[in-house]
Parts: sequence; C-alpha cells; structure tokens
Amino acid sequence: MEENSYFAFAERDYRFFLRVRETGTEGGTLAALGQNICERYLKHIVELYAKPEDELGTLEKESVLHTHSLHRLIRYLKEKMGLKIPEHTEECPKKIDVFFTATMEPGDNSFFPSEEDIEDAWEAVLQTKGFVEDVIWTMECI
Repeated sequence: MEENSYFAFAERDYRFFLRVRETGTEGGTLAALGQNICERYLKHIVELYAKPEDELGTLEKESVLHTHSLHRLIRYLKEKMGLKIPEHTEECPKKIDVFFTATMEPGDNSFFPSEEDIEDAWEAVLQTKGFVEDVIWTMECI
C-alpha cells in the first residue's frame, strides 16, 4: 500500500495498538485510537473505490472523507457503494463510534473508557481490518 494513504496510517496505528496490547499496558487513549483506526480503514475504501457519477456524488464522497462518524462511513459504504457488510462487522465499529470525541477531552458526554471499552475497540479494529482487506482483495480482482 502507498505510504501516504488511509490504509498505511491505519496499519501503523494497528501495529502500535497490537504492541501495546502485547505488553499488557492499558490506557484510555486506546479506545480513541481504536475508533480512529477503524475510521481510516473505512475511509481507504471510500477514497479508492467510490466512483461518484456526478458532482453531487463527488461532494458527498468528499464530505464523508471528512467525517469522524463510523455510522456515517458504514452507511455510505452500504448505501452509496453497495457493499455488503457482515452484521457483526457492522455492529463492532458502531459500538465505539463516540470513543474518539468522548474520551479525549472533558465535556458533557465524555467518559473514561473501561477495559471492556478498550476490548470493544480492539474487536472493532479486528473486524474492520478483516472486512477492509476482503474488500481490497475483491476490488483488486475485479
């Protein structure tokens, strides 16, 4: 993969998350990192494989590439790109959708992620990574 791509950034952070897990280190930022990794993996699919047919479609693609919402990215993949996402794979990222904003700074909706939240983030990363790699393989074969 190209070094300056969403996928390359996601992969670097994935390897970091994996190394941190292997050392047994815990930290709230891992929840936010998990959401960010999922976001980058999904944006890679949009950036490379979404082929809008008109100006409105192009604007929508550009807009979704600026979002931090995993819900919105997944909806775009399903509705605009026609991708089939396995139910468990779809639910994992949606479960952690607020982690990036809610765990990084204080606010009305902020919280300190639990070990379970971090495990949810890790599961979402694994599910999203697997899905994205399958999509890449399929798209490259077409």
